[in-house]
Amino acid sequence: MDLLEDFSSSLNPHHNQILVDVAEYFDWMVGRQEAEFVPTDDDELDLRAYLLHLRVSGAGRRGIRRKFNSLRRFYGWVTEKGLIDYDPFSGEEFDRPILTRDEIRRRKKMAPEAVQQRELTHLRALHELAQQLNSTNNVRAALNDALETLAVAMHLETAWMYVMPDIYHQFAATPERPPHDFALAASYGLPPGLQRMDPCYICQPPDCHCQLLGRSGRMRRAVNVVECTRLQDSAKADGDNRGLFFHASTPLIASGRLLGIINVATDEWQFFTADDLQFLSMVGSQIAVTLEWAYLYDLARVQRERLERELEMARDVQASLLPKRLPHIPGFELAAGWHAAREVAGDFYDIFPLPEGRWGLVIGDVSDKGAPAALYMTMVHSLIRATAAYAAGPADTLLIVNDSLVEKSDSDMFVSVFLGFLESDIGLLNYANAGHDPPFLRRHTGEIDRLVRTGPILGVFEEITLVDKTAKLDPGDALLAYTDGVTDALNSAGEEYGTLRFLDIVRRTTGTAGHYLAKIEADLSAFIGHELQTDDVTLLAIKAYA
Repeated sequence: MDLLEDFSSSLNPHHNQILVDVAEYFDWMVGRQEAEFVPTDDDELDLRAYLLHLRVSGAGRRGIRRKFNSLRRFYGWVTEKGLIDYDPFSGEEFDRPILTRDEIRRRKKMAPEAVQQRELTHLRALHELAQQLNSTNNVRAALNDALETLAVAMHLETAWMYVMPDIYHQFAATPERPPHDFALAASYGLPPGLQRMDPCYICQPPDCHCQLLGRSGRMRRAVNVVECTRLQDSAKADGDNRGLFFHASTPLIASGRLLGIINVATDEWQFFTADDLQFLSMVGSQIAVTLEWAYLYDLARVQRERLERELEMARDVQASLLPKRLPHIPGFELAAGWHAAREVAGDFYDIFPLPEGRWGLVIGDVSDKGAPAALYMTMVHSLIRATAAYAAGPADTLLIVNDSLVEKSDSDMFVSVFLGFLESDIGLLNYANAGHDPPFLRRHTGEIDRLVRTGPILGVFEEITLVDKTAKLDPGDALLAYTDGVTDALNSAGEEYGTLRFLDIVRRTTGTAGHYLAKIEADLSAFIGHELQTDDVTLLAIKAYA
């Protein structure tokens, strides 16, 4: 007997409507999760979302109240049966006023111009955030500016950011440990009720609701946390919270690790739309990358001060920015090689997931070598990762990155970048090439195509033109991207390895992506012999399954 049948047997015959209401909730959860629904202790946020979905869909108050009572009865029964330990209806105040039908109707009938304006506002805010977060070494000031930009874009007056201790110590004014391991890193418009203690009331242990969700790994994207336990506790202590009781939260996650949490507060839990939460998630991703970069930048600064003893550590830190293992992309084989000429390098590559099931493929080469190039590479790499998540395409991503580099970097360095967005299900590669050596595309027929440059290098010119191009990777096709350290390599006679020799080895090679990489590296090593490597060498091979 399945769960609904078991629950049905506990009801009186005239309670059929309760079973119908619960079944509709099951159907909604299956569509949301794309998997069979099983109640858990963590269903509170999903229940909130379902009630809001009913209201926005036009359901009346009486119907919502009936479904609310049906679900409360169901979760009470599930708890009594011992299937879950915590009844989500027991700990939070679900029974709060919801938006009126007229308010919902006005939101649903928002003019297309207003929707478009909101989207433009969000895009401008993301661009402004990228500039703020990558334009200064004063991370704390940048975070405060970023929170203000976020709040203004969402038409809110209050926001705050927690970070974990290892991140907080990178920019804390004093070395003292904060009272709670979620330290307050930045804030905007905090009400008096949250500032009445020194340090702030919101910094006190134990964990609040959003911190418990973040610490347990249950918050992977922006969520509507609803009642804020910090605001509630402050109100119970007669604090002035300016009517704020609710907030949405987004985790700050980089490399699978929780770095912190951003909260934005409002006086009604239904204020945040799905678009708002998506925007908040994008901001969280952008700030998380910056926090991780700030951490690595600080390490690099220490390494420069102790250069003779720390260069090996710097190489390890830089290598950690590159994929520790290549991801699995259905239908494709991947292989990559990264060989620094010195302890640290200006070359980089990455393969990372993007929205809508796409994959980002990037390879780049900074003009200099050594520690300065490595630092510049770290900044470029972070900008590309942060921008690609929301940009319209590869060219748009690189244009935004170029704006930030030209405006904020005072070095004489520049970078060439090949960036592709791969739609793996159809083998379509959209790409932009900013002054980088054009990759070779070896067709399964043996023919060789070359992906062209679509614009100039980044970091030099204020106004540049970059366009997107497309390439189709059919089964058996192999894409070989590389930096000029391959073709510019010299042997003992002072001869260059050259494009023609590289092309010849590509033409004569078949097999897996790893086989291509091994053949090229072996041929290059044999050509150089005992000569010192004078430039960084990076190779990236992608082959569609035959």
